[in-house]
Amino acid sequence: MTISLALMSDEELSLLAGESEVFSELESRYLTFIGSLVRKFSSYDVEAEDLTQAALIGLYDACRNYKKEKGASFRTFAAVCITNRLKNEVRDHSANKNIPLNTSVSIEELKNSPSDIASPEDILETRENFEAVVNQIHISLSDFERKVLVLVLSGYNRREGAEKLSIPQKAFDNALQRIRRKLKANSSIR
Repeated sequence: MTISLALMSDEELSLLAGESEVFSELESRYLTFIGSLVRKFSSYDVEAEDLTQAALIGLYDACRNYKKEKGASFRTFAAVCITNRLKNEVRDHSANKNIPLNTSVSIEELKNSPSDIASPEDILETRENFEAVVNQIHISLSDFERKVLVLVLSGYNRREGAEKLSIPQKAFDNALQRIRRKLKANSSIR
């Protein structure tokens, strides 16, 4: 079958390019062209291997999308697809090139700015306060009210919470009012 592939036109091969040996034949035909484009685009500080891979993907895209009835030869269509892939590769590489520079912080800036990192004492104090709030909720609220509170804190609206608990919405609203009243009455939870 290799001999017959060599005799086929690019257009004919593009129709059969789903088979690996057929694509290999097209790849060998376009390797010189791809090499010249890769050299042309390598001045943009992109690895040659990345550019070659992008060019081969462009060739594969050309095989998948080529339509003879549109009037262009396969070679022309493939050249456009390969060139566009290479341009995209260069653009994507350029866009990501300065991310470390744009997101980095100088050491001097760190020295002069207040630290956002909590100290172990702050973490312990926050944990103790949280535990006190949870303990107070446990003491102050009934089991039913705790279920209502969990649903509200989980993002359920009044209707959804009532449906979840299989209760009337009015009962859910009343429980919510009792929860608010009890939590406001306790000064440590405000």
